[in-house]
Amino acid sequence: KYTKWQYDPYHYCLEVILERFVMHLDKQGGRGDSMVESRAGRDDMRLKKSYRGLYANGGSNIDAASFQAHLTSSELKVKPKQANVAGLQLADLMACAACRGVLREMNLPTLPMKDLDEAIWGVLEKTRFRRNGSGRIWGYGKKLLP
Repeated sequence: KYTKWQYDPYHYCLEVILERFVMHLDKQGGRGDSMVESRAGRDDMRLKKSYRGLYANGGSNIDAASFQAHLTSSELKVKPKQANVAGLQLADLMACAACRGVLREMNLPTLPMKDLDEAIWGVLEKTRFRRNGSGRIWGYGKKLLP
């Protein structure tokens, strides 16, 4: 189903996240920037290249003009974990809770949710996951990839 990205899930996830970010910015009438935590030299360069491609050419669901109208930079910012960037730390906490929550919801193996995970999951469920017009989250704010 996702043949373009099937061997590189980080690049697929970058596209999905950026598309949703751009949709959010469009709905709010805003602009924003993107930053990721470094993985390694060569991987970082490949991810930056993917970002530039999305910015210049668009993605599966969002055209280039929308990326360019809402993202403030044509370059992806990459910071090492040691930089201890608050926003990246928060993103890690949210991603961990979201991952465990979705896997649990789908009855798939995962580590148990800690109290903080449960609290974050509750906020994400109630207020943060993107929904369609009828309030459906699956396929909009939650996705489970093979």
